[in-house]
Amino acid sequence: MDRYYEYEESHRDYNNYNSDIVREKSNTALILGIISIVFIFLPGLNLIGFVLGIIAVIKGSRYRSRCGTAQAGWVLGILSIVFSSITVLLIMLIFGHLFLFPFLFMGLPMIWL
Repeated sequence: MDRYYEYEESHRDYNNYNSDIVREKSNTALILGIISIVFIFLPGLNLIGFVLGIIAVIKGSRYRSRCGTAQAGWVLGILSIVFSSITVLLIMLIFGHLFLFPFLFMGLPMIWL
């Protein structure tokens, strides 16, 4: 019976060590997800939010089945990637039409100049 308790104690220590690592990595994913969401609402810093969102998705995807905070970081990372992509596409659409708008009145051959 003593060997069973020794075996259980040794694996309990390993599982606690492993769960501390999982908690630390999942907290990192959550923090990166929150920061990426904050950065997508700041004008001109969407690219930073996009990059941090990708990192949060990578960090959170490894441990999302073990810890809820990793899954929350993963979801926030995906949301920041989606929202920053939509924002960049809208900016490109708005400024693209602003620069193309004068050429519409001048005629199609003026676009080539």
